[in-house]
Amino acid sequence: MKKMLILLILLLCISTNVKASATEKEQVTLIKCMSASTAWVENNGKKQVIRLIAYDEKDTSLNETIKKYTCSELTKATKIEIAYDTESDKQDKYHRELVWVYVDDVLLQQKLIEQGYGEVNNAKKVYEHTDLLCDSEKKAIDNKSGIWASGEESEDYCKSGLIITTTKKVEKKVKVAKKKEESPFKLILICLVGIVILCITFGRGLKHEKKW
Repeated sequence: MKKMLILLILLLCISTNVKASATEKEQVTLIKCMSASTAWVENNGKKQVIRLIAYDEKDTSLNETIKKYTCSELTKATKIEIAYDTESDKQDKYHRELVWVYVDDVLLQQKLIEQGYGEVNNAKKVYEHTDLLCDSEKKAIDNKSGIWASGEESEDYCKSGLIITTTKKVEKKVKVAKKKEESPFKLILICLVGIVILCITFGRGLKHEKKW
């Protein structure tokens, strides 16, 4: 019984170590910052292009500002680390490494999203830090920071129910909904008119036959 218990403990420790090693941070050196979400780095003498996982800068007028901020954070950092997520593929279809990026021990994705410099996106599953990022995104939306300043953008991934729309957009949605509601009644009315016309035509035809 004791041997079985020891064996179970050993297996548990091994599985825990495997999971920990999968998300272990690796220190890298910046070669070139390409955009807010991608950069070339050197990792143990090997060049890699990395892509910030669960993050997207969104196509807005702030793209250049966001890029400059991100590149500045990476350039001035004394230490840059990356870590893979156990629930994600290691690479995307463009062969970019999908990673969490830490700048001087601070998660870069969170730093960007909490300032409204991008949104939580491109996450196929619930990753290690998506809850943290969604909380940061909610704060950015509440504060109308960055890309959320206009009040016309909407977030979809976090499923928090936070949909930011203008009054005009809301009115437009209501009008569309009313049109959808009215369309079946119009169809029924058209059908009824068609039936009446057919009945009248058929009735006249019968009268014409009786005369002959």
